[in-house]
Amino acid sequence: MSNTHFRALLEEKHALIIPTAHDALSAKLIERTGFDCCAVGGFALVAARLGLPDIGVATFSELYAGVQDILPNLSVPLLVDADDGYGDIKNAVRTVQMYERLGVGGVLLEDQTSPKRCGHAAGKSVVSRQAARQKLEAALDARRNPDFFIVARTDARGTHGLDEALERARIFEEAGADAIFIEAPQNIGELELIGRSFRTPLLATVAEGGKSPALDAERLIALGFRMIWYPGVVLARMIVSIQDSLALIHQGSLDTPPNLPSVPQMSALLGMQQWIDLQQKYDPD
Repeated sequence: MSNTHFRALLEEKHALIIPTAHDALSAKLIERTGFDCCAVGGFALVAARLGLPDIGVATFSELYAGVQDILPNLSVPLLVDADDGYGDIKNAVRTVQMYERLGVGGVLLEDQTSPKRCGHAAGKSVVSRQAARQKLEAALDARRNPDFFIVARTDARGTHGLDEALERARIFEEAGADAIFIEAPQNIGELELIGRSFRTPLLATVAEGGKSPALDAERLIALGFRMIWYPGVVLARMIVSIQDSLALIHQGSLDTPPNLPSVPQMSALLGMQQWIDLQQKYDPD
């Protein structure tokens, strides 16, 4: 857990590149690679932890437990996808309070109705503007530390069109959101319009195979986005790697890549030496 927070990072850096951890090991690897921050996304966490789609069937307790596993493996700020807050205003307030006490750096809150769906899936619906604003304001008021970062997300682009999404984003900005996220813009022109419409920091996702163009980070930053989030890139490549490895095993042969880590290398990654040192310190015999 880091004493640095997202607001400080945004003051220090022009933009943040935010990969997604879906478990404790991926969090270790993200930090080891040198990223300044990390996120936990609902899609990736539900898939990796439960083997389920992101359609609102996972409970807050299940997702919270996953974040509990991940957080001790990070010393950089963690942004957690908190979906719709897992209910009404009361639930959203409790979600913010619990994640803040746990030590995460911030959350994303969206305006979908329950049960929610993946942002790039069909069949979404959103609550009213008033209900969305009320929940956001309650969440902002619920935090004890003003540095606890709250990203306000709207899914209205997919349900009502870009104009409605922009208006909701303006409402969120006026309410005091720390960052704005319009989910699933459908072309570069929409990204350009969003990028020049707000003073509040903007978040964009790079979702390969989703509804938005998967632009590289440099292009998105040039368009005005300061938080570039990769919600499924690591998970998708992990799935391919596991499938390929299992296919080789099923065929009865292994093609060992030159960069495959050895058992000692994996043990070192997992912090084996610190446990050996601890044992020797208190039980040298």
